[in-house]
Amino acid sequence: MFHKSRVQQVIAPLAAILALACSRAEAQVKPFKIRGAGPAPQGIPLVPLTPAPHSAVGEATMLGRYQGAGLFQILRFTGPLTAEFSSAPDFVFTAANGDKLAVTYGVVANGAAQPGQVTLTPNADGSFSAVFVAEFNPEPAKCTGRFANITGGSWIMVAVSDPFFITGTSTTPFNYRWEGQGQLVFGEAARRRAAQSQSRAKALALQQAMIARLRSSPSPVSRQTVRRPRASESTPTSSRGSIAKYRRCGRQLGTRAKT
Repeated sequence: MFHKSRVQQVIAPLAAILALACSRAEAQVKPFKIRGAGPAPQGIPLVPLTPAPHSAVGEATMLGRYQGAGLFQILRFTGPLTAEFSSAPDFVFTAANGDKLAVTYGVVANGAAQPGQVTLTPNADGSFSAVFVAEFNPEPAKCTGRFANITGGSWIMVAVSDPFFITGTSTTPFNYRWEGQGQLVFGEAARRRAAQSQSRAKALALQQAMIARLRSSPSPVSRQTVRRPRASESTPTSSRGSIAKYRRCGRQLGTRAKT
């Protein structure tokens, strides 16, 4: 009896220590920061659900120096100068050794709190500048290498564009720069959800600081002079005309959504 009791006294604490160690091994929450820049070579299609490519190069936690590529789409217009957007379907960051971190942005079905939000600001010469804000969420099944056992997490990314013009149902090409902060989670679903919520709240609090920093910093991408499109490209001659076209796109989307 005494021997059995002593064994239990030793085993019980040991089991608790092993369980805690396993839990910590299964759930690793790692801070994540990213910044970079790139081109949108086809601009932004203003017809909803029309994908367009964009790419980026930069540096990020765990990725190191990266290259990335994916597709962007407008989901719906929420005002004359505002709209919701998402990836179409994803964006893939590739590290120097080929490891891949595949993510979606603004995709509620993959964990984002809401679609991405873009806001246009008219400039004096008739061009526009845009600020994009979206939550990025990993796609575990598409991640490889050091990200193969990722289970969740998220970060808020803020992107600021160089000036561009609206030409009919699209915009001229432009460069952008972006910056983001959050957490990546490896293992254990409960910790993943808690970390994602904490990451989202922290990054949203830093959103305005990110926007100010990106607006004041020069683009690492080779900046090109913004060319006003030729008359043959159906370009409005003023910000007022551009805004009107943007508003018409919004009304068309609203009508389409009701049918």
